[in-house]
Amino acid sequence: MWRKAKQLTAPFTLAQVMRPLPTLTVEDAPTTAAAILRQQGCPALPVVSNGRLIGVVREQEIMGLLSQALGEGMGWEENHRVGELVQPTVVVEENLPLEEAVRLFANPSLEILPVVNQKGLYRGAITRADVIAGLYRRIRPVMVGGMATPLGVHLTTGSLRAGPGDWALVLTGLAMAGIGLLAYFIAVLVVWSVDFFQGTSYVLALLSPTIATLREPTSWVEYAQLAQPLLFLLLLRASRLAGFHAAEHQVVHALERGVPLIPEAVRRMPRPHPRCGTNLVVVATIVTVAFTLTAAGQEWGMMLLLLLVAWRPLGMWLQQVFTTRPATEGELRSGIEAAEKLITKYRTNPFYRPHLIVRIWNRGFIQVLFGLGLAYLLLVGAERMLLALAVGL
Repeated sequence: MWRKAKQLTAPFTLAQVMRPLPTLTVEDAPTTAAAILRQQGCPALPVVSNGRLIGVVREQEIMGLLSQALGEGMGWEENHRVGELVQPTVVVEENLPLEEAVRLFANPSLEILPVVNQKGLYRGAITRADVIAGLYRRIRPVMVGGMATPLGVHLTTGSLRAGPGDWALVLTGLAMAGIGLLAYFIAVLVVWSVDFFQGTSYVLALLSPTIATLREPTSWVEYAQLAQPLLFLLLLRASRLAGFHAAEHQVVHALERGVPLIPEAVRRMPRPHPRCGTNLVVVATIVTVAFTLTAAGQEWGMMLLLLLVAWRPLGMWLQQVFTTRPATEGELRSGIEAAEKLITKYRTNPFYRPHLIVRIWNRGFIQVLFGLGLAYLLLVGAERMLLALAVGL
């Protein structure tokens, strides 16, 4: 039984909901403070010295300085520094429960709540929005990536990950290559069957165009070659990867929009996602084909370059029609379970940031490429075997 969204049963600590708000020094110009305030969307910023909090600078102090400078007819940043605008504030330790922040924010003059560790060093800050989100289980990663595997949905923030392990990602590479190999075999089988009944050898053109002495430029074998990508997409849509791919996108949409992680809510999310790798494949394909045709003197090669303007809509369409399909209950459950595990890890340590190599590994691309490499060795061997068999016949 899926549980409905509910309030917290176990309290968060302030360390789990605080944000790494940028700090100022007493020597910073007011213009610097104004720029950071606008960028962060917060009403105040902490001021520190040697890692220890001095106070905060609020929007009203900066506005007051600006009003004074305009009245005096002089540049407001010329003779002033942040140190003149610092105001005292309440400071809390990171291990306190979130309910303590609720009590303190009852004071309307308190803009932000700076957080320090047990040594008194600045760690971050909390706003009222952070408190509300924490109380209603809305502390989530801002941006999440993912990948479909034959064993379930893989999700990651880069620093943290959840879902199937590394071998499942390797299986993704093997599965993608296997689908491509199956599409290739189907095309070979069709052409080979025609050769068998007509006494021709067009299959050589499909297996190895470099030795195809009988191949004509308008041969229907070329259409069989062009049909292989379509066969690949059709076989991909029929596979479990497409269902897990849809579940991955829908769960990522739900995470980033703050939607409850329950099946009826997640299923309403769109299947295509603008950051999907399908869009990058579309761009790479368009560029490759366009330059190939242009180099060959084909006039419509340049027309393909115009498609680059519409690469995102084309990629979203491919996701909707081919690379995803409506997820089953089990596939959707896999995505939701991975999302819940990722949220649990994120809430435990929201600012964990491992080495760059670990973050790249967590994305899963290396494992998928490893699977593709293994599959390539099998593909080369299978192609040589078929070619030898065809020549023997």
